[in-house]
Amino acid sequence: MDLSITGRVFDPRNLKPERLPSGLDGWLLVEFDNLALNILESKTKLDFSVPKCAVEEVIYVVKGYLEYSDGRIARAGEALVNVPGTPQQGSYVGKLASFRVRPETHLPKADPDLAKRVIKVNDIVPIQPVPGSRSYLKVIVVTGNFYLGLNERETTGGVRAKGVPTSHPEKEIVYQLQGQQTYDNGRVLNPGRAIVNLSNFDHPNAHTGEEYSHFLEMKAPPPPYAL
Repeated sequence: MDLSITGRVFDPRNLKPERLPSGLDGWLLVEFDNLALNILESKTKLDFSVPKCAVEEVIYVVKGYLEYSDGRIARAGEALVNVPGTPQQGSYVGKLASFRVRPETHLPKADPDLAKRVIKVNDIVPIQPVPGSRSYLKVIVVTGNFYLGLNERETTGGVRAKGVPTSHPEKEIVYQLQGQQTYDNGRVLNPGRAIVNLSNFDHPNAHTGEEYSHFLEMKAPPPPYAL
């Protein structure tokens, strides 16, 4: 693993769109080990068709909507899950964040029932992994291979989230939705950008924007607080 990846900020503005497995053009924003984050964005309605999904995937709708032929419709702030072996067909308008993981062979596969519903993130009851930290977490989905959560931190203006560990045994992709985070190693994370934190990599940071910091975090394997 190239450790320099922990010093980078991944910004789609620095990338050219490419053809993704869905057949649509988008940005492979981050890929390392068995994790990846793709970004899809369109101002007009686009159709897609994938005969067979090869990965576990959670698609979070940043703006617009995502509609599947099976009747599921996810709007901004909602998510859909795809499990290996299932087809995908539908359309979308707006901006999608697709978190993908190649399942480990020795771990249980994702429950197929996950791919039958729309996850309304606003309705998820938040938990507070670190009491008193002003950091609240909504667990969007957990499988045997990974977890995706929405982290909402009520700290701004250079304030650090007290009590939140600065390293963890899980590998991680962070995608910023709102606010700003500044890491001690020089990374500045603004909305639409992503970073990688490797297993047991120390990454202290502060929330430096004028808005509360909201971000999606994908971790593998799933952390204990998400189970």
